[in-house]
Amino acid sequence: LIRGDLVSEDGRTAALLISFDEDRIDAVRAAVLDEIRAIVQRRLPAGLRAHFNGSIEISEAYNRVTLDNQRTFIPPIFVLTFGAIYLMFRSIRRTALTMVAVSLSIVWTLGLYSLLGFTYNVLSSMIVPLIVVLAIADDVHIMQHFEHVRRHADPERAFKRTIHHLLAPLLGASGTTALGMLSLATTSVVAVRQFGIGSAVGIMVDFALSIVFMPTLLAWMKPKATVAPHEAWLVRPMQAIARFSSGRPRRVLAISAAVLIAAIAGVPRLRVDTNHINFFAENHPLGSSARVIDRKLAGVYSFQFFLEGPPDSMKTPDALHRMERLAAELSRLPFVKKVTSPADYVKRINRELQGGRPEAAVVPSDPNLIAQELFLFAMSDDGRSWSEWSPAIFRKHRCPSSSCR
Repeated sequence: LIRGDLVSEDGRTAALLISFDEDRIDAVRAAVLDEIRAIVQRRLPAGLRAHFNGSIEISEAYNRVTLDNQRTFIPPIFVLTFGAIYLMFRSIRRTALTMVAVSLSIVWTLGLYSLLGFTYNVLSSMIVPLIVVLAIADDVHIMQHFEHVRRHADPERAFKRTIHHLLAPLLGASGTTALGMLSLATTSVVAVRQFGIGSAVGIMVDFALSIVFMPTLLAWMKPKATVAPHEAWLVRPMQAIARFSSGRPRRVLAISAAVLIAAIAGVPRLRVDTNHINFFAENHPLGSSARVIDRKLAGVYSFQFFLEGPPDSMKTPDALHRMERLAAELSRLPFVKKVTSPADYVKRINRELQGGRPEAAVVPSDPNLIAQELFLFAMSDDGRSWSEWSPAIFRKHRCPSSSCR
């Protein structure tokens, strides 16, 4: 029963399966897994190597990777963003103002995300770079237009004209983007739904902060007498693109249509893959342990289905024979390594109680005998071994069939 499942065929690999209380394990998952690893590694004999895998280990690995990515990538994102903005405006104060505005948008977004009762996971970690990109776009638009008006007007007028000029386009851009993300709220996948709602909230928070915060602080700064470097760099190339597009509209439409057709042709070739092991690199501990389990044992992933009926209906010979036939049919499917059902345990117990004769490895025809055998199997949870399951014990529990002897 355990060969190829809990113990490999060559006897070099064995599995210990640990089940958890799903309702309570999330609150203490990291600490419990760390304690299990410490216990195993501390008592591991020389020459043995331990691998850890399973759904709960994969979930915790996602959490660790998410936190590591935040610590690893957010600082360089801010450094690169700071450098790019400074390169465009050549002003430490304006660059710092933009970074403060971006940081406020991120803090407000993540704070509201938590207040909504959502959990932070590997998918929601993409909210931060999304808000950074959108916040910079809004803030740079506002800063550029404000600086342009400020050269010829006082701060109050520059503030009013900037809001009047950019309110509608920024609201339209932010609103349509937020609605697109909010459409994810219709999915039944909780993580995706939370990501969509959190992103939509963050996008509109960024719009509100940008349209109020940026012009207010820009009005307190002295106007720049020189033209910003990015205006000198980009005006002429953008004018050239505008002349090309307006002078050759048919060519532009033809090229756009060709690119669209090529993109549409690629849509049916999309491949959906939600194998969590493949999300990690091959040299990651989850990947290496999965290869060992898949090659030596029954595999990391299992598919379980449950049959439910009236009381004692699963103890009848007919039900067990049906399970046996179903298991045999499932075993013939490609990629199925092993199928185990209650019928396997009943046949094993029946064989041992019949002196270990191979021909006795069958499902008994007496439902009372089946019930008694399942009762003995349940007793194994109390630490009883096969050697204790003697016919004397079996007779003690009033098996009415002569086959008990």
